[in-house]
Amino acid sequence: MIRNYIKVAFRNLLRHKGYALINIFGLTLSIASATLLYLYVQHETSYDTQHEKSERTYRLVEPIETDGLVRQFATTAPPVGQALVDEFPEVIASTRLFSSGHLDFVIDGERFMERSFYMADSTFFDVFDFELLRGDHLSALSQPSSAVITRSLAIKFFGKVDAIGEALISPNGRELIVTGVLEDIPENSHLQFNLLLYLSYDDDRTNAYLQMWDVGRAQTYITLNDAANMLSLNEQLPAFFDKNFSDPDRSFFLQPLEDVYLHSGDIVNLTFQPRGNPFYIQLFVAIAVFILLISCINYMNLATAKSMERAKEIGLRKVSGAIRPQLIMQILSESLVTAFVGFALAIGLVDIMLPFFNEITGKEFDLTISNVVEILPVMAGFAFFVGLMAGSYPAIILSNMVPSAVLRGQVRASKQGIRLRQGLVITQFALSIFMIIATMIVLSQMDYVRSKSLGFNKENLIVVDINNGSVRSQWETIRHEFSNLPGVTTVSAVSRVPGEWKALNRTEVVSPYNTADTLETYFMSFDENTLEVFSMSLVSGENFQNGAVDTTKLLVNKAMIKFMGWEEAVGQELRLGGVAYPFTVIGVVDDFHFQSLYDEIQPMVIGAGNNAVMALDYFVLKTQGGDMQEVLDGIAKVHNIFDDRTSVEIHFLDQELERFYKNDVQAGALWGIGATITLLISCLGLFGLISFFAEMKTKEVSVRKVLGASPFQLIVLLSKSFIAQVGFGFVIAAPVAWYMMNGWLNTYSYRIPMPVYVYIVAALIAVLVTLATISYRAIKTSRINPARTLKQE
Repeated sequence: MIRNYIKVAFRNLLRHKGYALINIFGLTLSIASATLLYLYVQHETSYDTQHEKSERTYRLVEPIETDGLVRQFATTAPPVGQALVDEFPEVIASTRLFSSGHLDFVIDGERFMERSFYMADSTFFDVFDFELLRGDHLSALSQPSSAVITRSLAIKFFGKVDAIGEALISPNGRELIVTGVLEDIPENSHLQFNLLLYLSYDDDRTNAYLQMWDVGRAQTYITLNDAANMLSLNEQLPAFFDKNFSDPDRSFFLQPLEDVYLHSGDIVNLTFQPRGNPFYIQLFVAIAVFILLISCINYMNLATAKSMERAKEIGLRKVSGAIRPQLIMQILSESLVTAFVGFALAIGLVDIMLPFFNEITGKEFDLTISNVVEILPVMAGFAFFVGLMAGSYPAIILSNMVPSAVLRGQVRASKQGIRLRQGLVITQFALSIFMIIATMIVLSQMDYVRSKSLGFNKENLIVVDINNGSVRSQWETIRHEFSNLPGVTTVSAVSRVPGEWKALNRTEVVSPYNTADTLETYFMSFDENTLEVFSMSLVSGENFQNGAVDTTKLLVNKAMIKFMGWEEAVGQELRLGGVAYPFTVIGVVDDFHFQSLYDEIQPMVIGAGNNAVMALDYFVLKTQGGDMQEVLDGIAKVHNIFDDRTSVEIHFLDQELERFYKNDVQAGALWGIGATITLLISCLGLFGLISFFAEMKTKEVSVRKVLGASPFQLIVLLSKSFIAQVGFGFVIAAPVAWYMMNGWLNTYSYRIPMPVYVYIVAALIAVLVTLATISYRAIKTSRINPARTLKQE
């Protein structure tokens, strides 16, 4: 029986090749697109699931309130983890991670620098299951000189994977011995590192620090036993806080490990840890559903539109003894066969589209023997879902026909059926218009982000890290040497750059006249050239004259003036960061974005040179643009003259700032592609529908031509109902798009106003695409010779 269903299904596909091609192409495109989006969503939601105990492992997050603002920190006091293990039997393991600055090594006379590292407890592998290629989990981090490196770092340092026993030598002569080699950390891990060092307890200073409850620098993870009750543990934590923290306001909460990547948007101290956006996951799932839904609607529209042609077939089958379940199975088999033909073609299309998709998303998806076993069932599931859903309504309609009425030719398209097709077309265009509007808003916001004045100029700026303390004492000399390089116009020295990608420093600010009134602000150190290098505006007062001697002078931004309620900032005195002597404000800098546009500009205090609050950490070179290689070579030469310990570290500021919005740019691109695909599939269905509609109207068109109707009037006759349906789709899509995209825009502190023009443009695009889709068929029908049609009648 099933074999017969499939045979008849293929015969019907061959009999109606045009409609079959439209359906198969639409289903192929929708299944392939949904598969690519599935790969992306599956990857984003798979972070940290590779660990055996991931479902019962948690990170400790500590909320800290400062000046009425509560910030979440991914660090807490160093003794907390072990204390939890000691006091709660449900906590079976804990480990701590520390990371700060960089490490320098000399290997075979060559200098290397590594920032991606952690100092870790020996219990690290009790919590995490990263694959160890060489060495043993139990002993890899058991000695003070132990170092575990990744495959890539082993090859980079020693030219081989089997690096057990090799020495990492620091410039001061300290040796670290490689005791383990890890497989490169998978991309879907929030912990990204190349090197693990044993967290040594041997010296008294380190041991004392690790026992301090009044600091919060340890990234702490705990693992619970299988029977642990999270609610019970959370109920016991307040007593734990009261017992161990001297500050009654201190606490922490447990963040599930598998939530860290997607749900850490409001957590600071994550310099080297990637973060996802759950909002985009929801959007991409919605796009996939939209695309699949539109292809289903296409099939349903064409199948129900052609139901009159199949009426006699259904009538004869019923007269011959076919029962309704058999007819439903026959019609469903046709839709499933069509869907699985699309599925087969979609496999090849996914393989073709993957390189382009990888370029947009920055991922490395591939169809390999190992993962195709996982992907094919998903694609088959999409095909089965689409085939079943698309064929269900036509199957119900056709199988419900009365054979006596069918064979007498008394079956006509019902008003309900016509309204359903119209409703499906409206739904199609509502989805398509929503996608168009959303895409244009995302792209407009991204354009705004790129073009908005940041309060400084980010172009042609090269940032050179200061990684050696001895360099800071010679910063003026080095700055002079950099300024003499060909292609370099101006050089400044700063502690942090605007748009900083590292953690921004904050300092306590106290008025000398009211020491009880303490607040915390962001702090940077500039030299006298910085305002010129970054093209910043000085609103009032004066700039630093000499960063080496003006170390008790300050600049502030306008946000600081507003926050302090000053009428005049110049001349104000402040105490900073516990420094005994006061600082004097000598100038006001116009507000500039020292963080991303997600964050509102906060009060900022700027010190001069190597002041007592914060030392200089970068040189910033303003260049003439063009070929940078000569400049980069010159930077390396100057660096090597003054720094014989560390390798040169260079960043381009504009590229670093782009990383703030990487996810948004990717999302905008995917939205644009999704909108294009949904519109294309909608147009395919519309073309098939107008073709059928035109065939049904052939006699009417011929009579109207005989009675004097012009070609334009005939085209309007065939297209007006579809244009009206587009209008209804717009009325549905517009308010939904406004609500959802306004919510997305509100995630930015600086955003575009909701643009009205995108709704007008989206409506015009939908109308023009609709007209372009139906015009060919409408014109062709309007040019039919009425004599030939009426003669046949």
